[in-house]
Amino acid sequence: MQTFNYHTHTYRCNHADNVPDEAYVEGHLRAGFDRMAFTDHCPWAWFDARTDIPAKLRLRMRCDQKAEYLSSVNELKEKYKDIIKIYSGFEVEFVPDCIDDIRQMYSETDILLLGQHTIMNNGRPVDMHMPANRTKAGYAIYADLVEQALSTGMFKIFAHPDLFMIMSESFGEEEEKTSELVLKSAERYDIPIEINLRQISKPIGGESSRTSFEYPCPEFWKMATSYNVKVVYGIDAHRLYQFDLHEKIMDAANKHIGAETLSKLHFLDRLPFED
Repeated sequence: MQTFNYHTHTYRCNHADNVPDEAYVEGHLRAGFDRMAFTDHCPWAWFDARTDIPAKLRLRMRCDQKAEYLSSVNELKEKYKDIIKIYSGFEVEFVPDCIDDIRQMYSETDILLLGQHTIMNNGRPVDMHMPANRTKAGYAIYADLVEQALSTGMFKIFAHPDLFMIMSESFGEEEEKTSELVLKSAERYDIPIEINLRQISKPIGGESSRTSFEYPCPEFWKMATSYNVKVVYGIDAHRLYQFDLHEKIMDAANKHIGAETLSKLHFLDRLPFED
């Protein structure tokens, strides 16, 4: 079993358990991990400036929480240094106009995950989950942003690469074409891609899910076996039960993807950035 998890959120994202950061360290230890990273949703000035989003839907940390977040992670690094290796990081969308902010986050942390939840529409980041953005053109923008992001060399893992299908009804021609483009980018830049365990954990933990086409997407991962891509699992931790039920969640994900597909994927036990 993989003994690291580099996809962990905190209460600051406004949609995770409202617990101290240390509770996630303890959760990793209970689940038998020896390495972890805090990679909460990064703060964006453009997002903080929006006035059309209700407080309960502001699902990322604010810019004024960034320094405290990094300080908290660094304190936990020191406190647990003899027990578990802790890395600092963010889950980041690639927004071309924010490249300087991304470089700043890269310089301040150990690891950045690419978590492309947005695409660009008339120069503005918009949510990939919205039906109006799940079009042939929207998929093309998603694939292009992934290509641009991975080409920077700043991202260590490409989280939930099949996220673009989160509200799709089926795996059709456009989904296949976009998957091909995404996988080619990951192969070209040698960036590990993540089998994300968050959605599949929800029914196991008693949570509801609003997605119609769950990821991990078996068709996507079957396609991945035809590419020279490296693979890791990511808990995408938002709830402490994800650690206590980790074995059940892994079992469900593996059955969902299929043993034949899993046997052909190249899983990593270490990443290049690790000490």
